[in-house]
Amino acid sequence: QALSFILCRSMDPAEIPGVREQKWDPGFHRGRIPDYDPMHDRHCGVYQAMVARRERSRPARRVASTGADRPRSQGSQAVATRRAAGKRTASAVAEAENPEKVELMARQVAEHIEHCWDACKVPQHHREMYRTKYFNGSFHPKVLLQEAEALAHDYAAVLVVMRSIASREAALARLRLLEKVFAEGSMPLSRVQSELVDVLLALRSVSLEVVEAIVRWRHVVLPARGVKGPASSVQWFENGENYLIRMKIDSSWLAGCSFGEILDFSLKSDPFLVYPSAPPVGKNGDSRITPVNLKSRKRRGKKLPPIPLQREQLHRIHAAEMVLLEDSLHVHVQQQERNLQANRKALEELGRVASRDYSPSIGPRNDGAAAEENAAKRAKSDDKAWV
Repeated sequence: QALSFILCRSMDPAEIPGVREQKWDPGFHRGRIPDYDPMHDRHCGVYQAMVARRERSRPARRVASTGADRPRSQGSQAVATRRAAGKRTASAVAEAENPEKVELMARQVAEHIEHCWDACKVPQHHREMYRTKYFNGSFHPKVLLQEAEALAHDYAAVLVVMRSIASREAALARLRLLEKVFAEGSMPLSRVQSELVDVLLALRSVSLEVVEAIVRWRHVVLPARGVKGPASSVQWFENGENYLIRMKIDSSWLAGCSFGEILDFSLKSDPFLVYPSAPPVGKNGDSRITPVNLKSRKRRGKKLPPIPLQREQLHRIHAAEMVLLEDSLHVHVQQQERNLQANRKALEELGRVASRDYSPSIGPRNDGAAAEENAAKRAKSDDKAWV
């Protein structure tokens, strides 16, 4: 009792058990629990986060409110625009003040691009065209940096063309191997049919990718403005041959191989395999069969239905066909020009020979005059054909 008396004297009167019990509400459970607002509770994490966010946003509000009655987003955007313009102006001034630095940077980036070409085994014709257009100092080093970054990350236009051509050549090799296996009869017919459809669809897809990739590559290496000439004058060479021209004929062997027992193939140029996707026409739906495959058709039975052709691919095939047609026309015109120049040189040579054979006392020799007349007629006919 003495100890409790001493403790009670040392405690706060509100903490003494008897006094504290007098402040209790014994009927507190009968009433309604008061509403709790976390925004007014300083011990709540949500409240503390709101206060911290408000403190961080105060400087931004003061900057935005210094101008006219303008929204904060517009003010921030205007400030960012001015800062970017200032940076561009400063960089332009620095470049104007240091042209040697810009030239040195361009040389360094060009050397880096050359090393990337060596590592990726880029064809020589691309290197020559790219050097002619970009390594003459007419482009900013940033353009060369973009090309270097594209080469490093494997999405440069030239690398896309190389990758597409490699995929197409792999599909053609797979098709030749499948034809050999089918001709030997070492694979069931059902499996050959399934494999053939898959390979043909893959070949059509990669062929479209090749043409589209070459078109994009041409826009990269096309000569600068003021240089006349169509886009088809920039050609992609593979083993010394224009690859787009090669595409028109490298799949023509399908019409005469053993695959004719399974599908109908065109005897003409069909690089995108549109003919096997066309429905059969004729009275019996069988008018496209060729005499080469007639006996094997009777031996093997029915052919497969046309391979599927997506509607989305029709526009791509039409555009790719126009590209191949333009290239073929350009190559034909170049060949005609070379023939015309050769004929003119031959005519000039014959003229010089005839002038040497002329004798003032005897007159012109009959054989020289006849040769000159024949050469003139040939040249005239060639000129008419060219027109």
